[in-house]
Amino acid sequence: GYGYTNCCTSVAGSLPGSGNIAYDPLLVNPAGGDFRLQPISPCNDAALPVSWMAGAKDLDGNDRILHGAPDMGAYESVTVLPPVISGDIHYVVPGNPGALAPYTSWDTAAATIQDAIGAAAAGHTVLVTNGTYMLTGNLSITGDITVRSVNGAAATVIDGGGTTRCVYMNHPNAVLDGFTIRNGYNPPGFGGGVNIGNGGTVRN
Repeated sequence: GYGYTNCCTSVAGSLPGSGNIAYDPLLVNPAGGDFRLQPISPCNDAALPVSWMAGAKDLDGNDRILHGAPDMGAYESVTVLPPVISGDIHYVVPGNPGALAPYTSWDTAAATIQDAIGAAAAGHTVLVTNGTYMLTGNLSITGDITVRSVNGAAATVIDGGGTTRCVYMNHPNAVLDGFTIRNGYNPPGFGGGVNIGNGGTVRN
């Protein structure tokens, strides 16, 4: 016979073997050949450690066990989402299939930055995890809202794709913190990357 151990698939319940789970593994981009795990993948820290993993590396050269237990799959997830903060925080994970407004946990995080901005009220923060956020229209921050990345500009990119302005800001207390802004385009003239109207702050 045959069996499977520590596999994650939508048909895991019908697979012979042990340690299997029946979920979408939430890979980054399987169609494009990127089989790394998204930060909210159920495969993170879900495998059973075995002796050969001590000192072993994954396909990226990272330690096989990074956060106390190994991940399912060929890659260890190096991104650790910070704990949910009680209060007026709205979370963003790119492409999250479980997105549910008002996006107040990582599990229900918005799939796009603009969705989370739309759910935020004055004084709220939008917290954005790693990824490249491709735009079809500019982000609009027109209230007293802070949009902040978890791990800084090197890990979090807002990309206009050469077809749209990236960000429009129009409030003295609006803040955009910790992003790389690239490939913005605004043929009428002003602010292909960031256009600031009546106030706003871009930093880090």
